[in-house]
Amino acid sequence: YFNECTSSSFVDGAQNAFGYQQARSGVAYAGLATHKTPWISEFREYIEVGLAASLVQDSCYLFTMYVNLARLGTYATEDISVYFSDTAIAGVLHDEALPFVPQVTNSTGFITDTLGWTEVSGLYQAHGVENFITIGNFHDDSTTSLMYVDSVLNYHVIYFYIDDVSLTPVDCSVSVNE
Repeated sequence: YFNECTSSSFVDGAQNAFGYQQARSGVAYAGLATHKTPWISEFREYIEVGLAASLVQDSCYLFTMYVNLARLGTYATEDISVYFSDTAIAGVLHDEALPFVPQVTNSTGFITDTLGWTEVSGLYQAHGVENFITIGNFHDDSTTSLMYVDSVLNYHVIYFYIDDVSLTPVDCSVSVNE
């Protein structure tokens, strides 16, 4: 959690341990590592949050979040997704990808923008028991897409800032473009 109101330079909202980025809106945002090599295989971090209410069965929802690639790493990826679940995910270590199939995945391609925010969104039709969302990279190291973006830093981590996450009920008959 990065906030401009903190006194710690490690988690300051603008200039922090992972680079410099202004919040898309407000004064705070979150962050997570989606891949790290070669020193730690399968390293992952996830953001999980409980929903204010369970999703309604057969209803459609538009999930939206904005992501920004932190400047510290030498790689980018397109692998960031969202998993909807009925219970919180617990007992998983940072050294393994979660064994779930996310329902909303990034379709914008590799996220390489270190200045602006990239929208990641998708429609989801609820089963009616979902109470949590989890954001992260659900691919293992062998199937994570990597793109080399910088040779100067030589830090092998992919770290994303996350801001303005929303889940909005929508009409199932209307596409995202409409």
